[in-house]
Formats: sequence, structure tokens, C-alpha cells
Amino acid sequence: SNPVFAILPANALPVSCYTADNSPPRIAQFTLDLNTGILMLTFSEVVNTSTFDPMQLGIQMSSNGTGPNFELDGGAVSPIFPSNILTVTLTFSDYTTIKGMNGLAVSNATTFLTATNY
Repeated sequence: SNPVFAILPANALPVSCYTADNSPPRIAQFTLDLNTGILMLTFSEVVNTSTFDPMQLGIQMSSNGTGPNFELDGGAVSPIFPSNILTVTLTFSDYTTIKGMNGLAVSNATTFLTATNY
């Protein structure tokens, strides 16, 4: 095979065509495990986990917002590097509140995610 020639920093090659990423990431799916208090989010593309704010998320009982709902007050986000899959460890307060709300997050049919900025 032919060798590839090095491109040194002093002779860097400019891009021939650049297209900026103009579409924000979307939450494609999520899981909520109330045994462990873990909310896992899968995004349509990589997100910056250092700026991700779990307080922008909520759980509600129905797709149209009727019935009990709860906005998260915080949580620990991992991993610490950009990724398209994030986990949020619920705060103890959020965890116990969600578990204690009658009818909320007791099955797939009563667990819907809201997000204000994602």
C-alpha cells in the first residue's frame, strides 16, 4: 500500500467544506428504575454532560399532563464526558417523592418524561 504523508502543524490543511451542527439533541428514549433511583436518557446525538441540568426534567402520569407530575430538584449526572447516553441518579428526596405519589411511575403506562430544554 502507499504511505500516507504527514501533515505538520505548520502546514495544516484547511477544510474544503464545513457544515455546522444546527440541530439540537433530542431525548430519543428513557428508562426509570425505581429500585435503584436511576433515570437513563438516550439522546439522538452526543450531549455535553457538564452542562446537563436534571432540574429541567420531570415525570408525569400521562402523555397529556393530566394526573400527578413531578419536576426533579436535582440529581447526579454521569458519565462526566460527552455521551449520547446519560444516567441521572435521583436525589433521595426526588426518589422518595416519586415513589410516594399515588399513581405516578407505577408502570410503563404511568411514566412519561418532560424536558424543558432538551
